[in-house]
Amino acid sequence: MKNNDMKTRDQLREMMQQSIRDNDTDGFYKAFDQMLDRIAQDVREEYDQKLDELKAEQDSQVLSSRGVRQLTSEEKKYYRKFAEAALSKNPQQAVANLDVVMPKTTIDAVFDELQTAHPLLSIINFRPSGGAAKVIINTNGYEEAQWGELCDDIVKELTSGFKKINAMLLKLSAFIPVCKAMLELGPEWLDNYVRQVLYEALSNGLEAGIVDGNGNDQPIGMTRQGGAGVTVTDG
Repeated sequence: MKNNDMKTRDQLREMMQQSIRDNDTDGFYKAFDQMLDRIAQDVREEYDQKLDELKAEQDSQVLSSRGVRQLTSEEKKYYRKFAEAALSKNPQQAVANLDVVMPKTTIDAVFDELQTAHPLLSIINFRPSGGAAKVIINTNGYEEAQWGELCDDIVKELTSGFKKINAMLLKLSAFIPVCKAMLELGPEWLDNYVRQVLYEALSNGLEAGIVDGNGNDQPIGMTRQGGAGVTVTDG
């Protein structure tokens, strides 16, 4: 058990040096005995920490072999802080003031599952836009450079056309119901629950928007008429 009243090594070292300066033999041996206790406690704590890390690593290997997704340190931190906030006396305020956000890796894991389990979504090349407002694409995919001497003038210009596409910033969101009993089951269980709920909600929402979205605060679906001359008003 950790003794919070025990002095640090630096403090004890200073006490021993002061005892030497004061020619205080009893004080020196008293400080020296405390130093031995301090070292013994540090060694025990270091051993316990390494033992806990080894047990955690073995548990992770066992859980991984059973198909449980292993969390990053950032993901564990998020779920633990969320659980603490949700279990507080004023959960609404505590969650609103939470200083961590759901890690990007959690969303990436959901999208990985979406693409592997849904035939339609699996053929879409999802890419993070990074908040881009416009995307420039090449309308002529084939261009050929011109060979010549090293010091010759450049005689070939790339004549392909470019097209600018507006990248609308829209949000696909869903509420995730979580009861207090769930919060006590640990980060791994919470992560699995959150990803499965998001998986179902996002897959349905994405497919509905991609196939039949009316273009009004949502994508223009494949069943709709699209093109440069189409104006979206009420969908």
